[in-house]
Amino acid sequence: MITHITIADDGEISVRVNGGDWVTQKATGATKFSDGYYAVADGDGDETGRYIFIRWRGETGTFGFKAPDALEGTHSHYQVNGGNTYTCSYISGERLVTSGGGVTITSMGEKGTFIEGTVDINPAGYGPMLLNTAHVEAKFKVRRNW
Repeated sequence: MITHITIADDGEISVRVNGGDWVTQKATGATKFSDGYYAVADGDGDETGRYIFIRWRGETGTFGFKAPDALEGTHSHYQVNGGNTYTCSYISGERLVTSGGGVTITSMGEKGTFIEGTVDINPAGYGPMLLNTAHVEAKFKVRRNW
């Protein structure tokens, strides 16, 4: 008996820090929340030790990051096991502030096709108390399942 197993390609997310090499990871299918938000994330972080999460509200367009004290809004972070966790806020002076940049969605696709977009976190906070900063970029093409 011969069996064929098809594994769905839900897309990929590529990330780089400070203009370095792009690191590409498998993605899970995009998630649609009831409150109008969408999210995409890596699908192999446990194997690679790298995790990326991107959340936004809206269809196509560019969406700035939420204020650090806001409960809702556009958010992204990138975590490297044994390394840094980069987020869309940082310390400026003595204040926690919102990073520049945002999430840009260039295509929402149709059911079964792909959502495409980019993320630009500049500066992204990392390290103790988010005192250090870096420039984090991501690009993604992730399956839309609804």
